[in-house]
Amino acid sequence: GLDSLGLVEMLFEIEDKYGFQIEEPMRYGSMTLDEVVADLEQTIRARNNGEMPELPAQAGPAGHA
Repeated sequence: GLDSLGLVEMLFEIEDKYGFQIEEPMRYGSMTLDEVVADLEQTIRARNNGEMPELPAQAGPAGHA
């Protein structure tokens, strides 16, 4: 149930968090969410020596981590 705007927002967020630009983002429009996640994980791992980098904790609502 992810619409095209939601997909674009998600991809921008991933680019910001992981520090790279996603090539051909429109290809994700025809994928299921599971396929998108698997492809993005593969891309992130390829850029980080096979590892998923740890991200700093982000504050939740009202400043809670």
